[in-house]
Amino acid sequence: MDKSDYCYRLNLPDIKDVTLSLDDICQLVPEDFRGSKIFYPDPKSIFKQEWLEYKNISWDYTSLFIRTGKEQSVLHRDNPHSSNSLHWGINWVYGEDSVMEYWEDEKIKHQKIIYDSGGKTTVFLETDLEPSKSYTMTSGAYLVNASVPHRVTNLSSTCRIALSLRSKKFRYDNPGLKWKDIISIFESEIV
Repeated sequence: MDKSDYCYRLNLPDIKDVTLSLDDICQLVPEDFRGSKIFYPDPKSIFKQEWLEYKNISWDYTSLFIRTGKEQSVLHRDNPHSSNSLHWGINWVYGEDSVMEYWEDEKIKHQKIIYDSGGKTTVFLETDLEPSKSYTMTSGAYLVNASVPHRVTNLSSTCRIALSLRSKKFRYDNPGLKWKDIISIFESEIV
């Protein structure tokens, strides 16, 4: 397996099988909604209990990304306070197919910390260079590296939901872990 990728499809159950209610998640999308929105719900209100302890990791953080139309997210990375801090998660994608693009740090021309649509800080990035890697994402689960500059683009005009399960505790308790270490934890689930 190539451990230089930033996104890996996982052989995990569908979003409806890991969440308490997919209908409750879909209800967060207002009728006739257009655009992008990020929510940060308590994982206990979204995921079944066994997923909050999956792989003996204390999953304590959830990001819920909703995007409609042929929308493109801003180019960003999820570690606003330290470019060396590894941010990663399991993303369940539901609905719209999309493309996840990644850039190497040296391709970034400008960066600044901004507030996202959910009120949290992120690092907004700019470049005129092409991405280094890109991954087509269909409905399913993915192991994603959110520390590397990235953006998502919907491929058609319907709604895409990405539910990202993360662990701040694991990150704080294991500050020296590298992306290859995270890949090794999930190696048996990588498709």
